Amino acid sequence: MAIPHVVAGEVARAAEQNALIDVVNANTDKIADHESRIAANTSTLTTQGNRITTLEGKPVGTNSGAYFGQWTDNNAQANGIGQTISGSDGVKITEFVSAVGTPTGCSISGGTVTINQPGLWLVTVSLQYTAGSSVRALWLSPSNAASGAGLSKFGSVAGPSMDVQSASALMRFTAGGQVSAYAAIWQTGAPLNIWRARSNTITVAWLGP
Repeated sequence: MAIPHVVAGEVARAAEQNALIDVVNANTDKIADHESRIAANTSTLTTQGNRITTLEGKPVGTNSGAYFGQWTDNNAQANGIGQTISGSDGVKITEFVSAVGTPTGCSISGGTVTINQPGLWLVTVSLQYTAGSSVRALWLSPSNAASGAGLSKFGSVAGPSMDVQSASALMRFTAGGQVSAYAAIWQTGAPLNIWRARSNTITVAWLGP
């Protein structure tokens, strides 16, 4: 309804006055609704801004994979013939002598990886053997011992006539924790040797706190 202008000297009719009031009230409601939406959007933007600030302020190394190490064998040593694997207790694998890239948050010595960044890590190991049908076993233990006797075994795998064998485990470490790979001959079977072809690797990757 169009509201006519009042001419000087005229008296505004009630219907016209009420229509004007209705328009003002409707506009007031719309303004209040817009203000509410603006306030909600402002709150959302503030929340998102705070999250961005938090993410920008996070120290380097808080994302998965920020700490990583990988090592392999030296295939030039001893014409490719590596460690001898015999007995059921397990022998620590020391073939991992060549770093692949630059390790961060970890280091290796004598086949044992030392974890410097505490948290949850994924540890994987792969070995390649010389020919033979013996049942060979492979596992990971949080230790630096030369023998695997009596150690807890993580990611254990075993089978006969396996030219290549891999094991993996999720392991939690405090700073300074250690992990090594162990291989053994289970049941009965002749000793085996590691075959050095840059296929003997140990890898550790940090997943988070």
